[in-house]
Amino acid sequence: MGYHTPWANVQDGKLEATIRYFRDIGNKYVIIPSLPAECTGSIEAWKRTAEQFNALSKRLKDEGMILGYHNHDTEFRVIDGQIPFTVFFDNTDPAVVVQIDNGNALSGGADVMALLRKYPGRARSVHLKPWSKTGGYAPIIGKDDIDWKEFLYWCRDKGGTEHYIVEYEDEKAHPQIEGVDLCIKALKEMEKGWL
Repeated sequence: MGYHTPWANVQDGKLEATIRYFRDIGNKYVIIPSLPAECTGSIEAWKRTAEQFNALSKRLKDEGMILGYHNHDTEFRVIDGQIPFTVFFDNTDPAVVVQIDNGNALSGGADVMALLRKYPGRARSVHLKPWSKTGGYAPIIGKDDIDWKEFLYWCRDKGGTEHYIVEYEDEKAHPQIEGVDLCIKALKEMEKGWL
């Protein structure tokens, strides 16, 4: 089980209550889905945030929980000649999960496979989200710019991936639940061709 956990809920004053709640519901993965500006406004801020993640990861490990971070496109916008995503994960312990959202990463201009290869074993939870240069988030999986076979095989064989979360974002093209259903069906059809 995994849970997108607000950053505020793992800070002093709320952390112990969050741990108790996750212990009660059996949640293992504590994934931070976004960070406030003071954590991301500069390369130094990203490095300080990585230090905070390292300390929090050790605390959560004592509870049998695993910390991770979910990317958006903004982590790939260059600051002072550096890419915040790689600065952050280069400075976090290997125990911190790289919850790659492949659609968001592509939208930010990243080479998703290069990112995954840089952090083997750390993609224990991934978001499968279609994206294309011409259609944004509107296409269904398989009609986008992602090499799904390479991505999924890598996650299975080298990523340590346990959880695959299908996500769909373009409400104008399809309501989210319908979009997710269409993406799951497309993935199942692709898998048949790969076996």
